[in-house]
Amino acid sequence: MTGERFARISERAIRCRDLSAVDWRVLACIALHADVTGRAYPSMATIAEITGIRRQDVPRVIRRLEHLIGLRRERGIGRGNRNVYVLRPEKPAANVRTAAGNSAANVRTAADRNVRTEATEMSAHRRREHTKEQTNKHICPDLDESADWFETFWRYYPSRKPHDNPKKPARLKFEAAVKRGVDPTMIVRGAENFAVYAAAHISGPRFIKTAEVWLNKECWSDYQQPPEPEPLRAGMI
Repeated sequence: MTGERFARISERAIRCRDLSAVDWRVLACIALHADVTGRAYPSMATIAEITGIRRQDVPRVIRRLEHLIGLRRERGIGRGNRNVYVLRPEKPAANVRTAAGNSAANVRTAADRNVRTEATEMSAHRRREHTKEQTNKHICPDLDESADWFETFWRYYPSRKPHDNPKKPARLKFEAAVKRGVDPTMIVRGAENFAVYAAAHISGPRFIKTAEVWLNKECWSDYQQPPEPEPLRAGMI
């Protein structure tokens, strides 16, 4: 049996409020495979197997990590033409590396434990404040904190009428995502931006995914930013 391995996570990732539970699992998996220079070579299949997500969903999560925390991907230059992921960890001082021994390892272990404890407490507090801020400023200024988040999501999600869009299965998917730790404001914000995108780019309601499928695929991750406006073409002015 191999010993349990540990990974270093950057402060930038810890401070990022937009990472979903899936984002965290993929980031931790990549960090788990990183060498001392912060370069990692796990295959897509390995990431999918360790994290429990679908192989075809891994590239989308990688793109989010590139955008949100600056993960760098170098395509096909690793062993066996694998992608190389560069985490850019903070570099320890040279004299610390040289003098590192058992006592230094013990100090790092204690320090890491304290940092993790403090980060957890700070994250819980900031997540609550972030939720309130996103609710008040971005989503719906008059929305009470006790409001049903799913009903808010349902109001924003684009209509599929006259086609089916079962509400109860969608609610179950929504509640399951929140239970996994997904911020409900992220889901609502994604639905709002997706509605704007659908109005401009999707040719009819039958081509819009049902809310249940949209939530199951965690599509809110792809719509955290408002869609870019279409560029002006000749004759539009």
